[in-house]
Amino acid sequence: MNAIISKSSHENSELLRTQFENNTPFKHICVDNFLDQSISDGLISEFPSFSNDRAVNEFGQYGAKDVNWELQQIGPHYKAVYDSLTNGEFTRWLSSVTGIEDLVWGGESTYGGGTHENLNDAELDIHLDFNFDDRNQYHRRINVLIYLNPEWDADWGGSLELHKDPRIPATNEIKAFPPFANRAVIHETNDHSWHGFRRIKLPQDKQHLSRKSLALYFYTKDRPQEEIRGNHTTHYIHWPLPDSFQTGAEVTREMYQDIHRLISKRDSFINFFHDKEVEQAATIKHLSHRFNDLLDRATPPVLGYVSRQVGKQIGFFEDGWIAPRFSMGFVAERPVRKVKLRLAVPDNHRANYVIEGRIGDTPFEVKKSAFSGAITIECKARIDKGADFKIVIKTKSDLESPVGGDQRDIAILLQQIEFEHA
Repeated sequence: MNAIISKSSHENSELLRTQFENNTPFKHICVDNFLDQSISDGLISEFPSFSNDRAVNEFGQYGAKDVNWELQQIGPHYKAVYDSLTNGEFTRWLSSVTGIEDLVWGGESTYGGGTHENLNDAELDIHLDFNFDDRNQYHRRINVLIYLNPEWDADWGGSLELHKDPRIPATNEIKAFPPFANRAVIHETNDHSWHGFRRIKLPQDKQHLSRKSLALYFYTKDRPQEEIRGNHTTHYIHWPLPDSFQTGAEVTREMYQDIHRLISKRDSFINFFHDKEVEQAATIKHLSHRFNDLLDRATPPVLGYVSRQVGKQIGFFEDGWIAPRFSMGFVAERPVRKVKLRLAVPDNHRANYVIEGRIGDTPFEVKKSAFSGAITIECKARIDKGADFKIVIKTKSDLESPVGGDQRDIAILLQQIEFEHA
């Protein structure tokens, strides 16, 4: 039996599995007395002091949240938790209650995991977590949030809220869990697991307290296909203006400060993403130049040493696909009398094709019904030495939808151009 997780959590694992599957607004469970009591008490007593050096968020701003991910260094009880996480005992229990096999703890330095301490006035905007750890190529699947506050009142704020969809207030469903000691909230992370907590407002005689927790993130190598939406960072939705801000209401000092704080936060986010947009635009421009340069360098294999290319080819992709119109210019270094074009249609793209074009001034046309496989087009030509000429290929098919985007919608590969001289 796991020495970290409490006996009751083990004994109720089947019930917790059922609750996890059926709870709304998304899969989750709230487990009181989650850890063995001695472990919980030890984590509370060893909880690290707040450090301003660690109170930096993902936007590079110093604030009222301290994150310490060095669990092994904090104290013996944190070391015991670390050992349980690394030897697989914790993850085996977690898999049994979530139904997600092969879970892996994200480890130390796992993008914000570790001890979290939030001071008075701190809040966490409703958000979706980043869904992919690109360092290890793992999908983020489960959050385990263990609270370590022996003295807390729900009226002080700081309750974890799970939302169905904060962008649609009329149909949004919210569940809230005050951060009481030895309570764990375990929830899935995907593109609908919105969560956060409202601003902490401690009474005057409780200002020495803070909201303390241990955050553990778990991953898998794969995730269900229906949950894959593309990799993204954390997505935030700011808290709305206070409910007291209504037509005809007196604007109190507290209301003014709340509104000013919320607007300042929005302005900060706008500035951050503006700077990010400028930075990414410069990166995209640089990569576009590189990409276009690589495309320019991509040419189909040319055999015969009869002609050399001049100018840029149009409609040829580096993996051999051609666009509906392909053209390529040459200079004949020896007289050209015949050109062979070798093309191919993938087996899974069987269709009716019309392939036409010209070699210099000599036209050609080929029609194929329900065709797939290789095709060789031989075109007699009369191109004198030193003459400029073009090879043009125009392709039509009855394929119902694009095969790959970026104009590769004809599903034809140009594999080789071969010249024969006089």
